[in-house]
Amino acid sequence: LGRIRPRISPGEDIMAMLIRGGTVINHDHSKRADVLIDGGKIIAVGENLARPRGAEVIDAGGCDILPGG
Repeated sequence: LGRIRPRISPGEDIMAMLIRGGTVINHDHSKRADVLIDGGKIIAVGENLARPRGAEVIDAGGCDILPGG
């Protein structure tokens, strides 16, 4: 799979993105979780996160997620 990049144009606001169902891998553990990104920053990592209005949802089932990587 290729690298996921936000699809924005110059001057366009960065909208929220919810990455669902991947395996989040940190330096000390890994677990299946969702990752919520808003304004280009990770704001939540957890199970079954609520989708903010207007957020793009990416299905990461079967993929590894390396937050901040």
